[in-house]
Amino acid sequence: MTKIEQLYNSIQTLKELGVQLPQGLIEETNRVEEEIIKNDIIPALAETISPIIEQIQRGIILVVEYVPNEPLTVKLTRKRSFAIPEEQDINDVGIEKKEVIIKEKKDEISKPHRKVYPKRNKLDRSLPQIEDLIIPTVKALKQLGGIGNLHEIDKKVLEIEQFPTELTEIMHKTNNVGAKPQTEISYRLAWAKTYLKEYGIIENPSRGIWKLSSENIDEKEINPSDISQHFKTK
Repeated sequence: MTKIEQLYNSIQTLKELGVQLPQGLIEETNRVEEEIIKNDIIPALAETISPIIEQIQRGIILVVEYVPNEPLTVKLTRKRSFAIPEEQDINDVGIEKKEVIIKEKKDEISKPHRKVYPKRNKLDRSLPQIEDLIIPTVKALKQLGGIGNLHEIDKKVLEIEQFPTELTEIMHKTNNVGAKPQTEISYRLAWAKTYLKEYGIIENPSRGIWKLSSENIDEKEINPSDISQHFKTK
């Protein structure tokens, strides 16, 4: 058994026993997880792919996207052209806005994909809005011990809210070519997490992992309208 498997198994055992994980333990777990990824997994990955990558005769930047229980994807997000100076070479696919520092290119950077809600029929209009999913998301994280991955949180929200099957099966409609299929509720839950993160109630310490910023958060004191307004006016 690898180190990271041992770590996850230990946390899962505590959860199954009903142990409420203290904030200090959650933070230490995240630190250990990141150390294992940096010191063990990434070097092993680099050693494996080096013989293939070395065939390429220019500098490139790749993003490896891994979500548990889904196929691994590797995307080319930036390549350095022979003809264009490096400081002018930019391809913003998959790069966060804070990494884009070339002012001359600001107008060329596409805006992030925003909300698209299908409203074709009465059933679609019955779907919960983002604000409706803010409190359930906090409740789900509390029931998971303060931390959970994307799939655990969404599954727990569905258990808490008991949405009818006809709503949970509605798929999100998007014009993004190559986007992974997802339900409309999962799409809106993703935005609910983002709203909560911007407001400081939850954190995203690593890809696909979300946790409460404090173990003393009381969902009864949370106003979803305030959180939504904060996000929309930031």
